[in-house]
Amino acid sequence: MREDDRQRKAYGKAWEAGLRPAMKGKGWRKYWSSISRRDGLWFICAECVLLWPTRRLQFLLQAKPMTLDPLLWEIIGAQGNDTQPLSFRKWGTFTCEPPIFAEKIVECGAPEQMAVDFVQFATSERSSILHELPLKPFSTILETMAAKDSVGMLSTTRVLSLLDEEKYDDAISFLTGNFAKGVSINVARPDAQGRMRSTSFFDLAHDYALSQKGRALALDEAAAPYLI
Repeated sequence: MREDDRQRKAYGKAWEAGLRPAMKGKGWRKYWSSISRRDGLWFICAECVLLWPTRRLQFLLQAKPMTLDPLLWEIIGAQGNDTQPLSFRKWGTFTCEPPIFAEKIVECGAPEQMAVDFVQFATSERSSILHELPLKPFSTILETMAAKDSVGMLSTTRVLSLLDEEKYDDAISFLTGNFAKGVSINVARPDAQGRMRSTSFFDLAHDYALSQKGRALALDEAAAPYLI
């Protein structure tokens, strides 16, 4: 068992050592076993997972709009997250999960070559999804993935996408419907008596949606006389 663990660590270390030269000059930033980049409005991240018991590697490519995490931080009152490195949007606390758009499982080979193959996978799949992502609202893309998201890992991301697209009624409906809300974020907020209480992002998002909907209606009413 110890020998197997030693081999796993040695392989992972050799693979990671080969990653930096493999990605050089290609626009990616490295963090642990992942690489990420910003492409205009999009955060793109590729991750490599070592499936050591079966001696395989899992390549994953994920993406989300750059606007979602700042909206999350605004709603929950997180301060300073916007100054964090780009990789924080994948690995940091109080961030929304980006959906998986591409996956590939390969047999473990020479670690340096596997690092090259991983970067090639990330670069190729990035080009493909950058052509596809602008074709539909992100909330619509997430809706098509709902059947595969049985534990609700993308629920927070879906709510944020609806709010980001100013679909406040849809967000309110999603948050009040009979569904498993899934994985959420809890933050400590003071109650009316000043005592700190754990509050769900879903509850805060519901209040935010109501507030923004009311604001939008007020603006429409104020502008109505000038549209005649």
